[in-house]
Amino acid sequence: EEIHTVADPPDANRVAGATPLIFIHGMGGSAAHFSKNLLPIAAACGAPVYAVDLLGFGRSAKPLTVDYGESLWTWQIKCLVDDVVKTDQVFVAGNSLGGYLAMVVAATYPKQVAGLCVLNACAASGVINPSGLAIPVFRIPFVADFLAGQALDTASTAKGVRSTLEEVYMDPSKVDDDLVKTLTFTGKRAGGLEVYKSLYKSYPGRSWEELLVSDELGLGIYAGPLLAIWGQADKWMPPKSLDVLSERQDFEVTLVTAGHCPHDEVPEMVNRKISAWMAEIIEEGRNTFEVARVPRYKTLPLLPKYIF
Repeated sequence: EEIHTVADPPDANRVAGATPLIFIHGMGGSAAHFSKNLLPIAAACGAPVYAVDLLGFGRSAKPLTVDYGESLWTWQIKCLVDDVVKTDQVFVAGNSLGGYLAMVVAATYPKQVAGLCVLNACAASGVINPSGLAIPVFRIPFVADFLAGQALDTASTAKGVRSTLEEVYMDPSKVDDDLVKTLTFTGKRAGGLEVYKSLYKSYPGRSWEELLVSDELGLGIYAGPLLAIWGQADKWMPPKSLDVLSERQDFEVTLVTAGHCPHDEVPEMVNRKISAWMAEIIEEGRNTFEVARVPRYKTLPLLPKYIF
């Protein structure tokens, strides 16, 4: 069972035919992490704003017989768009792992994405496990089991979650008891272990560059509007991470005084920017664009550099 939250605009603010927005959370998060964003943006843009609980996290199901990863979650977002939202296009926004997944969704289904917003996305090289490293030994079953257990221990205790949040938030005072409770994993341990084991056993996906700039793999890229709202104090993904996207067209960067989760640390600023950006794209007709393929050739090392 997939769970999502939706905020409908007030009747007085509703705009017929307005394009909805979907938020995608990060590792160990849930739709509740966007509680400060849904209603304000819905009221400003006049369209419903959705936040999804990815399968394996939050209130969504945590089945034991699936491989968790970008393919499953991309399919989940596609089903949400087709079966629930039921519009020709949506805006997609994501934080951390959700930012990377938003890129994958946009590159996979570019005609359905009016605009892509990333908030301190991670997995620049396509590696989605919690370590961010593509080390082959991680895929050995007993190693994956051990690493998954460690990750789940951190994600399922208030102490572990608080410690992680205080590391990635610029202002530790924003890490209150309600936020910690919201983001602490509460599902059955078996389900949580399957999620993290799948991530450690996964192979790297496409990099940011391969999803948004250069279609070296021939799989298609997303060439539509891209907005990066970036907490400039992020210790994990500093603003310099965006340099790989510098050649991209229709790319806007907004730096804010925050850490890894700007939508929660400075929600008013983020909400205003996203709402204005969405309106601008529709007004200027930038939601209609060519599905681009931009081949580029370069010399690659014999083995991916991130293995060592």
